[in-house]
Amino acid sequence: MLCRMSGSGSTVFAVYRTERERDDASDMLGKKHGTVTATRTL
Repeated sequence: MLCRMSGSGSTVFAVYRTERERDDASDMLGKKHGTVTATRTL
């Protein structure tokens, strides 16, 4: 799932099936395009 949040910023919220998928997406995004804050649920 991928959602773009409205407001003054360009925040994108994404939910991945696995931590590996999340980490791969973070690596592809890189630091050039912003900051990635990884979280995990139990």
